[in-house]
Amino acid sequence: MMSLSRARSVLAGAVVAAGAMAFAVVGAPSAHATGIAAVTDPDFAACLQGDLTAQGVTDLESLTGYISCEGDQNWAGPAYGISSLAGAEHLTGISSLDVSFNLITDVSPLAGLTNLNMLNLSFNQIADISSLAALPAVDGETGHVFTAARQLPVFASTGAGTYPSPVVSLPDRPVTMTVISGPATIDAVNGTITYSAPGTVKLMWTPPNGDIEGFFTGSGTVTVTDASTPPSSEPPSSEPPSSAPPSSEPPSVPASSSVLVSSEPPSVPVSLSAAPPASGSGASGLIGDTGGSLQSPSPVAAGLVIGLAMIVAGLILPIAVRRRPHTSHQA
Repeated sequence: MMSLSRARSVLAGAVVAAGAMAFAVVGAPSAHATGIAAVTDPDFAACLQGDLTAQGVTDLESLTGYISCEGDQNWAGPAYGISSLAGAEHLTGISSLDVSFNLITDVSPLAGLTNLNMLNLSFNQIADISSLAALPAVDGETGHVFTAARQLPVFASTGAGTYPSPVVSLPDRPVTMTVISGPATIDAVNGTITYSAPGTVKLMWTPPNGDIEGFFTGSGTVTVTDASTPPSSEPPSSEPPSSAPPSSEPPSVPASSSVLVSSEPPSVPVSLSAAPPASGSGASGLIGDTGGSLQSPSPVAAGLVIGLAMIVAGLILPIAVRRRPHTSHQA
């Protein structure tokens, strides 16, 4: 027969077990392993999946060594037409990455890969590499190799006027912008470009020494449209102002509309083409997909676990008390 003290011990154990289960379900930290599903570009995912299979791992963080996702060097039809590097931020274990001869415009996913000692971005559509300033120094003395030569970005059309340079290099690696043709002038001191009239402007940039095979080089074309919007030619209205008194009620906003106030500064008219949309099709079904980081269930699950433990403990205690042994009196 279970004594009252034994029942209390069982109850205490049940409560402790419930707490442990709640922590295991809700409070356990999520795993840091990231599967191939984090790579949204199907060509980039196909390339990395080959390396995952070859190295016998399933998460991007476990990849090591040299990763090559180089496209067709003749550009006749690239082996990989990678347009987005989304997911590359998880390649923290690799030492070398070659993504040359692709369609990449945004290199910011590589900003945290400080273990890289070789990075080849040549022959893409990149006009801004400023996000890579934290990568190791790129020079022969340190043994690091970093090149982004021969870029062919697609610049957006813009109106005539003065704008910041559409090409942004690293702070310690300036480039020299040159107008090959078209109605434009460069202000190297202020880092601006002025489009003086509608037309087609062809730009080129190189290191200060003019080496087209240098660290960050490229060329691109900007279509300049008419800058100003002509004022309206309609005469002002001759109708007298309304004599109706102004309403004291604030104007109503339809329930289906949303009023958004943007804190973003106005966009610069000259810029790279918009980053390609994420095309996740083809990546999620590949071998080795872990589906991203593990998710923790909601606190409701913990509440259910604790409630169940308390119910079980509530049943045990009364039974133990009722079944407490009685002293028999014999004659």
